[in-house]
Amino acid sequence: MSDNILDKLLSSGLPLEQEIAEIAYGEGFLLNGEFSYLRKTETGTDSEFSVDIHAESSVKNPSTSASVTINALMECKYSSPGVEWIFSSLPDHAPGVISAASYFQWLGGHIILRSDDFDRIEPEHYCSRGISLSSKSSDTKQIRHGLQQLRHAIPHLLDKITTIDIEIGEAYAPPIIAPMLITNAPMRVLNPGVTITDIKSAKTLDSISSIAKMVCHYQPGGPELLDTCIKMEDKINKKYDHSLIEKIMPLDIFSSIESITIVSIEYLKTHLSNFNNFFSKSQIMSSLDYAHKFQKPLENHKNGKPHHQENN
Repeated sequence: MSDNILDKLLSSGLPLEQEIAEIAYGEGFLLNGEFSYLRKTETGTDSEFSVDIHAESSVKNPSTSASVTINALMECKYSSPGVEWIFSSLPDHAPGVISAASYFQWLGGHIILRSDDFDRIEPEHYCSRGISLSSKSSDTKQIRHGLQQLRHAIPHLLDKITTIDIEIGEAYAPPIIAPMLITNAPMRVLNPGVTITDIKSAKTLDSISSIAKMVCHYQPGGPELLDTCIKMEDKINKKYDHSLIEKIMPLDIFSSIESITIVSIEYLKTHLSNFNNFFSKSQIMSSLDYAHKFQKPLENHKNGKPHHQENN
């Protein structure tokens, strides 16, 4: 068999998708195949788009009997040998909440609290731009395309989840969506403070960048995505009009599309394992218990009462 045929097979991305699917399955994720959704094109017509893999992991948590399900959206991007992904660092950007996943606290009868494993699933690097780089070319389209596929898919996946769980949502933990762009390309982040002069005098990438196993790509959504999030918020809230579940706000969905994790395939097994561990150890409380523990002391404080004082 000719090398050309094998190269074409690799560049199709099919072997990479299979390898990623097998890693996810090995970490206890149920594979649902592609996740398809409708999105308006430049001409204003609806067209079908998709993310390569939608996988689910149901995690047992001793603090609750509620089902904890992680919905992983995985977009796979194959790169030929000699290609590396380079990202610019985003100075002083480190969110106070998890950026590797979004969980919509009020779309369920339970609240997930932060656990000690927070740092294990969070990328150590935050960036705002990336390029696919080789000795012959630099390209921003491959990374941008994958990120956009994921960002547009998130509101549609939330719509699907809430449609399936609408009758039993109050017994469930909130929906968890973990979008990730996965590549076989080596990944690097430019060193802080590196200048154009530094790059001109550098002999290798090693002197101006560091190897990364995982990065967080941060980018606020544009007007099209905002419009999609607002429409999805209205659609989801109408499903729960007669439920005890709180209404979701447009900002909840819009903020969920801002941060996307980009993962090296070599680190994917560890990343998925850390996800399972994080949500199996997080403290999960019913919404009623949460309100009693945290909101009532706040009300007492506003009324000038000591935190331990109860209303009779």
